[in-house]
Amino acid sequence: MPRQIRYSKIAKDIRHIVAQQENLHAKARQRAVNGQAIRMPPLNKLVKISGNTWQFANETALEDFIWDNLNVIFDLIPLERQRSINGERCDIISVSQNKQLVIFELKNSQDRGIVQQLTRYYANLVKEKLFDADYNQPVKLIAVTPNFHKHNYIDREYSKLSFEFIEFKIAIKRDDKLYLELKNVDTGQTWESQIAYSSEGVHNIKDHLPPIPSVLAKMIEPCSPEQKQIILQVRERILCFHERIQEIKGATFVQYGRGKTKICAEIRANNSVEMRNMGFNPTLYLYLPIPDRRTSRTLSNDGSNKSHRHSLGRMKICSSSKDWKTLPLDFSVAAYIPPGKRSSIGSYSMKSFDPFILNKADCDLNTLIDLALQSWLNKL
Repeated sequence: MPRQIRYSKIAKDIRHIVAQQENLHAKARQRAVNGQAIRMPPLNKLVKISGNTWQFANETALEDFIWDNLNVIFDLIPLERQRSINGERCDIISVSQNKQLVIFELKNSQDRGIVQQLTRYYANLVKEKLFDADYNQPVKLIAVTPNFHKHNYIDREYSKLSFEFIEFKIAIKRDDKLYLELKNVDTGQTWESQIAYSSEGVHNIKDHLPPIPSVLAKMIEPCSPEQKQIILQVRERILCFHERIQEIKGATFVQYGRGKTKICAEIRANNSVEMRNMGFNPTLYLYLPIPDRRTSRTLSNDGSNKSHRHSLGRMKICSSSKDWKTLPLDFSVAAYIPPGKRSSIGSYSMKSFDPFILNKADCDLNTLIDLALQSWLNKL
């Protein structure tokens, strides 16, 4: 006799599934409403600018420039680009003057998988031998990116192949001209090449910022025009750092980052009566390395296991002044507030962050913001 179906139980299960789906959709709608990122249009540009930072507009622009200047920068002969071999697409394939095969993988931002990609390209090219090169010589594998993730060093250390890591940046030098600067992180060898561009070839990220959220507009309403300008400049600096940064809105706060766990900064309404009476409401929080808390050892740039990774903590930026602009001058402390707590358990002066800052001579509020942004990027 076949087993009887208990329809009441099935209906209950279905109701549970439907409720789960509706909950997921509600969360998705909430994220769509409360989390706004920069809407980047398709870029047919060479470079983009965010604040004072220049970058290639996209990976294609980076590849175009390296390909066009391969002989000038690296003294290499270009063979082919975007060549698909066994389902793997190589960015640039070239040879040296003595026929050594050289493979480039280019990334316009940090990427954890760049070593694995080059490994697969190597396997396919050595197997197929499609190009006029001396395959008795070792194939040179070159990774080019603005900065390398710690996983890149781990992958390279335990690989049987040899990889060259080259970091790049775009800088304004000599008569306000743009230059691509490249540096081999192991040998220190450097290259540079001027980037010829026109104003039509520049994309300014700040022209595509999302509208100022109403909660932030309400927070800064009692502020003076100068204070409003400073707060909005901080917002612009954060949003222009990376297209993946979202502006997440709450009832009394605005957060910057992605999701609930990858936050780099917050602007919150200050409930202090004293601060409200002074005509200054918003309070800035940055997620910064906790100077006296090390969690684990990580690889340094030369691949050795020397440096320490510091936990990130939510820091309330405190000043004896109501004006953010004077924070570099009368900055008192960054008060560490542990997760789930409202009050701080420790405080750090600007000098406490010196180990994490390259240019200590220019330490100010923007330096701390940049440190929070870079720390956020390293977590992705």
